[in-house]
Amino acid sequence: MYKILIVEDDPVIASSLARQLTRWNYEATYVQEFDHVMQEFEKAQPDLVLMDITLPYFSGYYWCAEIRKISRVPIVFLSSAADEMNQVMALSMGADDFIAKPFGMELATAKIGCCGGHTICRQLPASSTPAVRCWICRRLRCCMAVKNCPCPRMSS
Repeated sequence: MYKILIVEDDPVIASSLARQLTRWNYEATYVQEFDHVMQEFEKAQPDLVLMDITLPYFSGYYWCAEIRKISRVPIVFLSSAADEMNQVMALSMGADDFIAKPFGMELATAKIGCCGGHTICRQLPASSTPAVRCWICRRLRCCMAVKNCPCPRMSS
């Protein structure tokens, strides 16, 4: 099952999102100790991370950079701080996408599905460079390395 880690400090949003994602057949868990995000990330071994910007102790930008040191797992920011500068900052720190709050679950699940469908291979070390680039978004990807990859938007 596709595992999603939610890093959101509003317990109502985090639990509602986890419940809804579970209904869509995702395995969703959320961080409860915000001073131990990396430990919870390593324990959960998620396929995707949903990250808020404003968090206790350290910002979502900080945690995104920390995750990028050890993993290429897709990171999607969820935030009400959705001005252009915050979106640019999130993407430059290593995020794969940004969803502005408030958001509908249809949009969130579509973006989660898109990130999950084009995930950089988790078996590659974070320091390696995959040889495939999406010709639309130009992000590095490796799904074409898998024989018969269904992604029609990829080119090597």
